[in-house]
Amino acid sequence: DFRILNPTTGAISDQVVVKAGGIDIPFENGRVWLLRAADGYKAWEGWSDAAGNYTATGLELGVEYVAVAIDPLRNFKTVGAGPVTAV
Repeated sequence: DFRILNPTTGAISDQVVVKAGGIDIPFENGRVWLLRAADGYKAWEGWSDAAGNYTATGLELGVEYVAVAIDPLRNFKTVGAGPVTAV
């Protein structure tokens, strides 16, 4: 079901990191997907900056998403994080 039911003025700003020996290292140039938690719909795709930060806009207000960072160089395995809510 790909219907957009809520206003699409929501945004999520967060950071993706690599966990190494208990230390969080910013994940530069990671491909980031935000998947709508209710049904897995890929609502946003973008890239993290040098500090691992990303800002996703055009999301449904109040809806929960799961963030997934993908390593295009295949050096790291990734996991989903969240849910995070668009505000």
